[in-house]
Amino acid sequence: MANNGQQLHSAVRNKDKESIERLLDSGADVNCMVYGWTPLQLSLQRGYEEGAVVLIDRGCDVHLHDKNSVSPFEECLRKNLIKVLTKIVNKGEDVNAVLSNGEPPVCEAVKNASKDVLSVLIKVGKCNVNTVGSKGESPLFTAAKSGYSDICRLLLDAGADPDFILPANQHTPLITAASNDNDDVIKVLLKHGCNVNYCDVMGKSALWHAYSNSNTDSMKLLLRAGSDKNIPNAEGQTLLDDAKDAEDDDVIELLTKFTQSWT
Repeated sequence: MANNGQQLHSAVRNKDKESIERLLDSGADVNCMVYGWTPLQLSLQRGYEEGAVVLIDRGCDVHLHDKNSVSPFEECLRKNLIKVLTKIVNKGEDVNAVLSNGEPPVCEAVKNASKDVLSVLIKVGKCNVNTVGSKGESPLFTAAKSGYSDICRLLLDAGADPDFILPANQHTPLITAASNDNDDVIKVLLKHGCNVNYCDVMGKSALWHAYSNSNTDSMKLLLRAGSDKNIPNAEGQTLLDDAKDAEDDDVIELLTKFTQSWT
């Protein structure tokens, strides 16, 4: 006959809240381990959020890792179990400790476009929004590259550096947004006061990258925000020089409307 611990695990597998509560009332160990799992870990593995809430409220250890070295916090983060995630963070989970894959939680949340998870990490956990992931990217840089304008806004409002520089190529969030035709992200970054004239290793500003993509909408946004059309690239050419060489009349006309000089 199964003991209380085994019965508790069975109740979790069956998503039987009433039996979970009854077994705990009768003395079942809320942290009993069966086949390498605690009841909480099993509940989260099965996405049973209601059961996980009961177990946490009954005092289970939210910091125990499962047999695969994945914490309940990480499981919630990956499965967007927001209610349980919030409870675990409120229990003192270190929201800046790297996950089993070596990524900081905030970077993982951005990579997965998990705005709700990110909100918990920022607002409840007070995470470091300027940490760097395994690829050397800040969360804001990744969000800008991916076109996640709402996530960019959330990160910037929480203090993310709008002018983070990726060491590999000296790209900023604005440059990578322009490189990927992410106009909504460009608008968010401009609103938060990013440097519009920073140049990468090739001497190219965000405006240059927008021009390279033949994206006149992005160019207009950047020019109106003060981007300097006269910044030369590493070869000493200005945008107007390049546009004339390419006989790009539309860009030539656009550039002649803006007269700001680089100082």
